Amino acid sequence: MQETYELVQQYGVRVGAHPGYADQENFGRISVAMPSDQITELVSSQVKLLQSMAKVNYIKPHGALYNDMMSDLEVFNAILTAAKRYQLPLMLLAGDFPDHHALAQQLDIALYHEAFADRTYTPEGQLLPRSESGAVHQDVDLIVKQVQLFLKNPPYRIDTLCLHGDQPVSIEAAPQIRQLIDC
Repeated sequence: MQETYELVQQYGVRVGAHPGYADQENFGRISVAMPSDQITELVSSQVKLLQSMAKVNYIKPHGALYNDMMSDLEVFNAILTAAKRYQLPLMLLAGDFPDHHALAQQLDIALYHEAFADRTYTPEGQLLPRSESGAVHQDVDLIVKQVQLFLKNPPYRIDTLCLHGDQPVSIEAAPQIRQLIDC
């Protein structure tokens, strides 16, 4: 975390907490059943740890916790409770999620709407689970084309794009995406 923070400072990037389930073996990409208060504490403890090193600007749950928050309002509310504790905005999948927006508004938590450049969406606007074939784009041209569609005719409000750094093809697409954004 310290090395990453040093790079962030060097390049003037805002820091966001990226809390996830304590599932190191699966990189936080497997759901873990837990009560709401434990989810709030899980997120809070990870935010607090990062705050001990850096100014945290927002919270963006990681992996399965992110997906669970989008499909389960109880999980979302638990994460909102942690966001409220630290008065931090929360990253949310860009789309039509009125119940999520209503809960965030009740707690006065700002939301950043995020689109995924390198992921496949379901017809309902959720991310296709990684367990399904084709969930992560493996073609630079497809990633760039999806970003072009987001920029040209966004289906929803989009404040930020996510590109996964653990996917070599996504890293390869990054310079072209940067050019699209800068135009």
